[in-house]
Amino acid sequence: MGFFSWQRRITANRWLGWIFMVLTLTMLIIGYIMTRLDIDKAVYQPFHIYLGYTFGVLLSIHFVLSLPTIGYPWRSIIKNPEKALSEWPLTRILQRLSAWLLLIASSLMVLTGLGWNDLILWRRIPFTYHVQIDQVITVSLVVHLVTGLKSAAARNNVNLPIKGRGLTILSLLLILGTVAIDTSLGRKGVELGDRIVFPTSYTDQNNTRPAQAGKFRVGQRFSGNTRAYSFNPEEVTSLRPDIFKEGYFSVFDVLAHVAERGDLELEYHFDESLNTFVIDSLEGGKDWWYEIYYDGGWPESNYYRMDHYPWKDGAYLTFFETTPERVDETHSYFQKELERLRENNGEVVIPIVYISGILDTWQFENVTVTPHNLRSDMFQEGTITAIDVILSMGDQGLVNYTLQWYQSIGGARIVKSYWVEDLMGDRSDGRCGFVHEEGNVLRINRVGNHIHLPADVKVLNSPDYAWWFYICI
Repeated sequence: MGFFSWQRRITANRWLGWIFMVLTLTMLIIGYIMTRLDIDKAVYQPFHIYLGYTFGVLLSIHFVLSLPTIGYPWRSIIKNPEKALSEWPLTRILQRLSAWLLLIASSLMVLTGLGWNDLILWRRIPFTYHVQIDQVITVSLVVHLVTGLKSAAARNNVNLPIKGRGLTILSLLLILGTVAIDTSLGRKGVELGDRIVFPTSYTDQNNTRPAQAGKFRVGQRFSGNTRAYSFNPEEVTSLRPDIFKEGYFSVFDVLAHVAERGDLELEYHFDESLNTFVIDSLEGGKDWWYEIYYDGGWPESNYYRMDHYPWKDGAYLTFFETTPERVDETHSYFQKELERLRENNGEVVIPIVYISGILDTWQFENVTVTPHNLRSDMFQEGTITAIDVILSMGDQGLVNYTLQWYQSIGGARIVKSYWVEDLMGDRSDGRCGFVHEEGNVLRINRVGNHIHLPADVKVLNSPDYAWWFYICI
């Protein structure tokens, strides 16, 4: 009979099926790592793409080898399901149904992925479909895996604990976990919301000034041992009139306002070598820092001046006591920025700017950034923000781009900012688009530099690097 005998083909295909399962799980895990975590996707993306090529080849072979065994009396199942179920166990039917679903979904995922989409479809299909289909893949994979294990156990006369019900419960938990990640966690505030285009400059008709009564907390970050304070934004005056225009203020201004009101004890001073206000004592304690996120966001560490971070309606803010080492580390980064600014005679020159698109990457050195006053409603003229990096590079002929104004983005109802919609030919689409980070090069790809502060309201001093990268969430 030889290697291509019927029995050998079935055995080889079964082994191939399990290899295919492991490969699929690996690809899903890498995909979730790239889209759910703040990491350097350039490390994982090539591996993910090459796995995609292997995935496509193995999928084709597995399908061809499975063709002689996929016959089912579908008509008899529809006409007489009781008889069909007695002849064909439910496990086998679910295994075949999930196989077809996995085949269709996997084919779509492969074709819409970076590699095959670029080679075969010339990116005609939006890449966002590649991300959205992962839930179907995961559910069908779980069902196919569990039913395959049950069939293998029955074929080899292996008795499963409690008649395989444990596997069924496990599959249900995995499916529910997948749905929970993709709906409540993974897609939080990432679907596109209302768009309003302003091709030249901001117009005040959107009224971005804080108007809602605000609240913040002071105390331990991960416990209930905090105290809440409220304030009226109309009563807050900024201590940084060199940055903010009237009616706008930072999160530090909120703290200083409540302290001036007499509701808490605060001592602070302005440090010119850091270009920021420093907390000397808050409620009798030292070494304080803050944690903030806007509407639709989540808590995140940061290495960003608290008197630069604009307050926005719907923000969540906590001041917490940290370690002297953490504060000293942050201040050392600030000091190095000011030293670099002096070395460049007051000009913002960023040593390295990275752009990571869907497939291509670019690196630029010693990029001079100039103010464009895109947010003249909020900031004083001449204030440089992160989006000025892209605008300046556009002026210098280094990049091409388009901007888009967003009132809201999915669950984030209060956005009211410009976003880079298209950069170097790669366009935002659905859950995919460009994000940015800036900071000290010693912390590149580390928590603290990549914060969810829109580029048009993120005031820059003189960071070591800037990085714009395309990501799907």
